[in-house]
Amino acid sequence: MSQVSIPPLITLPRPKEWDECEEFNPVFHIRTIHFSTCNIFKRSHHVYHLSYEKTITILSNSSQIVGFPVLFITSLPALCVLTCDPLLHRYELSHNVNIVPTNDTYPHITLFNYTKKPITIKHLTVYCQIVLMGKPYSFQTFLKS
Repeated sequence: MSQVSIPPLITLPRPKEWDECEEFNPVFHIRTIHFSTCNIFKRSHHVYHLSYEKTITILSNSSQIVGFPVLFITSLPALCVLTCDPLLHRYELSHNVNIVPTNDTYPHITLFNYTKKPITIKHLTVYCQIVLMGKPYSFQTFLKS
């Protein structure tokens, strides 16, 4: 058998605008690029609050997609898990948990109005948790077992 030698990792200095998640993995970096129309608050190393300050009107028995002009740039493949504030149910609105990939997709969430009247909200807070992608299961794996 032949031996393969693996060289040590090459480390580069960390740019100032990157947040390093040292508690979980020292090579996982998160950087945010956002525009002035969206407020973003960092709650912890991997949880962010996205605040949408514009008025949103959802017609009766319909849905509306609310997008956030924010990009999460990560050093490893990751996903953004988006959920709304639990107080959204006071407005008689519901939502689905949305999962979008980082690095190339703007986060968005769909709000549903199942009532018979239009509902207007002036402020929407969405929680965005950045999670590392695991190895996705393939359909062939289930067929072999």
